[in-house]
Amino acid sequence: MKRELAERTYDDVIGTFASNGVVDEEETQKNDLDIVRLVTNVKKDVPITQAYDFRFAADKELTQAGWRP
Repeated sequence: MKRELAERTYDDVIGTFASNGVVDEEETQKNDLDIVRLVTNVKKDVPITQAYDFRFAADKELTQAGWRP
């Protein structure tokens, strides 16, 4: 992906993230992934788990230590 496209994609989706850095899977992640696939002309389905991994943001130790995205 070219830098300009990556930057534009980031700018388009950053507002969908919650304050802990996570976005909901069914609505936002799937929708955003579909848009990225369309813009990048990817024809095959990409599993959400291949594109997103928010396990670190749900880590209680990080949250308690004051970590913020």
